[in-house]
Amino acid sequence: MVLTGAQFRLVLLALVGGGALGVVAAWLVARPLRRDLRRLRDVTRGVADGHLDVTTGIARRDEVGDLAEAVDRMVEQLAGLERSRERDDEARRQLFIAIGHDLRTPLASLQAAAEALQDGVSPDPHRYLRSMTGDVRLLRGMVDDLFVLAQLEAGALHLERLPLDLAELVDGAVEASAPIARRRGLHVQADLDGGVPVVGDARALDRVLRNLLDNAIRHAPEGTRVEVRVRGDARGCTVTVRDQGPGFPADFEPRAFDRFARADASRTRAAGGAGLGLAIARELLEAHGGSIWLGDVEGTAGPAAGGVVSFRLPRADGRDGGAR
Repeated sequence: MVLTGAQFRLVLLALVGGGALGVVAAWLVARPLRRDLRRLRDVTRGVADGHLDVTTGIARRDEVGDLAEAVDRMVEQLAGLERSRERDDEARRQLFIAIGHDLRTPLASLQAAAEALQDGVSPDPHRYLRSMTGDVRLLRGMVDDLFVLAQLEAGALHLERLPLDLAELVDGAVEASAPIARRRGLHVQADLDGGVPVVGDARALDRVLRNLLDNAIRHAPEGTRVEVRVRGDARGCTVTVRDQGPGFPADFEPRAFDRFARADASRTRAAGGAGLGLAIARELLEAHGGSIWLGDVEGTAGPAAGGVVSFRLPRADGRDGGAR
């Protein structure tokens, strides 16, 4: 078929018009694609430079949109990891500050006593030696606490879970704490509810009890009583340690189980401890599937109720309804 001149011009015009429309359409499609690709490039470069507050802002229903969503999700996860790292760095900084503060007092006391004995100027050498022994005991206790916390954090603390009678363990801890309490004019007593079978590590649970008793004895007024009450039920057992001191300030409760937390931040180590006892107790109890909180079972602790700390462990078969 042979086209006439008019027909040829019409076909040529149609081809040119179609090509032009194709070019325009391709440009219109490619323009937002290029813009989004540039945005992806800028975001990835920003992330590489450490800027984790950027997003692509791309909303497409194609492969580029899927890529943009993945990039945004990656940036969000990186930002979360960065925040976690900053929290860890701050916690580590506070840890070093607290350790330095808590080591300074007993070390200074040891140095002063040693120099007095060395120079022969101590009026009562035996009293100085007793003081040095107490400081060494404090330092050893703090090192032991830090070692236990490091093992717990690393998941390297081996717990030997065996059937045991928690009431018997409480009775032993109370008996061991009685001499220290008597020196402070205190009476420690156990209120037991028969045998309370649990499965756990005897040394770890004994450490929990001794930490709580030590904390109660330090803060109980002279001439008062520290009581350890044990109650078992079908779901588990609850242990409550109560002293007749002033109790915990309201602003201390949210951080009571944080490491190096003290109800009175101005206390020295000798007077108030390093603030590790409750933190260690929580870590060890959680490793046993238990829990710990301030207050008694009914949650009625307050300024008039004294210092009250309770913890709960599941019963020997591992089932616990979680009630406090």
